[in-house]
Amino acid sequence: MVKDYFKVLINNRKIQPDHEWKVIAKDIYGATTEGPAWRFTTEIDSNHAPYTPSNPSPANGETIIVSNNDDSSDSTNDDTSGDLNSGPVSQQQLTQELQLTTESVTASVDSTATDISTQSSESQDATYTYTLKLSWSGGDPDGDTVTYKVYFEGGDDTPDNLIATTTATTVYYSVNLQVGTTYYWKVVAGDGELTATGPVWHFYVSNDSSSTNSDSQQYTYLT
Repeated sequence: MVKDYFKVLINNRKIQPDHEWKVIAKDIYGATTEGPAWRFTTEIDSNHAPYTPSNPSPANGETIIVSNNDDSSDSTNDDTSGDLNSGPVSQQQLTQELQLTTESVTASVDSTATDISTQSSESQDATYTYTLKLSWSGGDPDGDTVTYKVYFEGGDDTPDNLIATTTATTVYYSVNLQVGTTYYWKVVAGDGELTATGPVWHFYVSNDSSSTNSDSQQYTYLT
């Protein structure tokens, strides 16, 4: 009876840490013999919450540069030196050729500027499909298995769109990234009993490769 009693209390974590117990033997005639008092100590298993998710990748506040990978190049300036070096030329001929070359370069620059302006205007609504790699640091102080729930959403700083449930600290998510949009995400870690919610992280999507500040980079995606 004593064993069952202690078992119930221990399972419910209500027992005190220090205990004393003894056994009294009694025969059919009512004679008794009392045994010594024994002591034992219990240590209640105290669970701790998982570590709060940290160290996100992409880094919080990062600007991600996306591209359609169209690297076509134009080599139209390879033949400008042929005429100038083909033989003796007069000062008048040289002046005329230099003037024509200058006018051609000016026209080319104006045309390029127009194209860039047009592309910039059109690309603000551009959407790029990538398999996005999201990773973070986690773990549990008790060594428990941790399950992570990853929430992701564009344009909403309270992301509640669950995209993954995993025991790993990296997920791959196929998503359409829209230029000019800020994306928010967070990770909730749980050990089956307690949870730890990480902060809301964000990154901005751009296709402006001229962005060279320290918080911007060409992010690595899997296609």
